[in-house]
Amino acid sequence: MGKIICSKCGTENSEEYNFCVVCGDPLVKPEPKQPEPCTASVGADTYGEQFSSQSCDGSIGNMPIAAAVDFVGKNSSYYIPKFKKFDVSHSSSSWNWPVALFSFLLGMPFIWFFYRKMYKLGSIILAAYSLLFVVDTVCGLQIVSTFFELLKPYVLQSLQSPTGALPYELEQQLSNSMLSLSSQMAIPSAISNIVSVVSLGLNIYLSIAANGLYMKHMLKTFNNAAVKNPDGVSPYLLRSLGGTSTGAAVGVAIGFVILTAIIFMATIGACLIDFFSELIEAAMATNY
Repeated sequence: MGKIICSKCGTENSEEYNFCVVCGDPLVKPEPKQPEPCTASVGADTYGEQFSSQSCDGSIGNMPIAAAVDFVGKNSSYYIPKFKKFDVSHSSSSWNWPVALFSFLLGMPFIWFFYRKMYKLGSIILAAYSLLFVVDTVCGLQIVSTFFELLKPYVLQSLQSPTGALPYELEQQLSNSMLSLSSQMAIPSAISNIVSVVSLGLNIYLSIAANGLYMKHMLKTFNNAAVKNPDGVSPYLLRSLGGTSTGAAVGVAIGFVILTAIIFMATIGACLIDFFSELIEAAMATNY
């Protein structure tokens, strides 16, 4: 049990007493020592991420919290408590809003993974979404080309007609053709719907699993660095391995937009251009 020294007479008193047993003067009890804020730093530069409710002496898996703060860098005050909770509960599911926004608004959840320097995982996700886009575009091309091929002769006939209207027989034929069009589009439409469901499922999964995947990436990277550096992993190395990369995130986003634009223009765009080019030529020929 601790002792409290009376400031008036110097008598040592048990800490359970409120007044000195000799002179009766009130005893001033020291305030309980609070854990020091955990602020990881590299040289003179600090991240400014403090955790007033936890000590730097803890760990996530076999990785010290101070090292985890160095690795995460920006927003470590958000991620480190989640990682500690994952480590204790052995559950790594929680909602990641940046991934959700990139997924449901842009269709590019891999941006966040590249931003957090998870390049291997981000590349796998990028490849998956690129493949889904290609499959969906091919199905869309088949649907559009089938529709245009069916519609083209009737549109051309209408342009060549003095009144711009189709004869009754052709109108009936067009109506019957439109009814049979749904059966021709059944397979590509079904595949396109499957792609949409798979994309939705991936968006939800990645939004829920992103934080857990990030923690696993952090621990794996730290363990690999520890094996290569038996004398200890320096904060400088952790900061270079972790942290964020805005350039990588912006670069992969621009690259994906350019890729999808090229694929679209080479398929559906080309089909649209050909169709309307023929219509314009037919209209000009009719006028002259």
